[in-house]
Amino acid sequence: MAKGGGSAGLLLAVVLLIVFVSQFSHVEGVMYTVGGTRGWNLPKANYLVKAPRFRAGDMLKFNYAPGAHDVVAVGSNDFKSCRVTGNSKRFTSGKDQIALKKGMNYFLCSFPGHCAAGMKIAIHAI
Repeated sequence: MAKGGGSAGLLLAVVLLIVFVSQFSHVEGVMYTVGGTRGWNLPKANYLVKAPRFRAGDMLKFNYAPGAHDVVAVGSNDFKSCRVTGNSKRFTSGKDQIALKKGMNYFLCSFPGHCAAGMKIAIHAI
């Protein structure tokens, strides 16, 4: 028998075990509906989404009337000033589901006056 054959088999078994365990240990993100039953709407609802701790991969669901509102993922400066720059991602379906990334996540409605009236939310995900 060739030397090292047993260690190659052991290595293969360990790799397969790691792959198998990783397939079953993956945890899906949790879905949170922004604004609860009122949805993403005016007059301002409480857009605070209650969660003990948001995690990267958790999903925010924005329900609203298309054409009346939108959701735009923005940076912190745009969030503070209620403006949308060219590199912002806009969602317009009325049933948008957006995965949180690690760190701060900022969203606002870009329709005139809506952000200033309170249609914005900032969430930190770990």
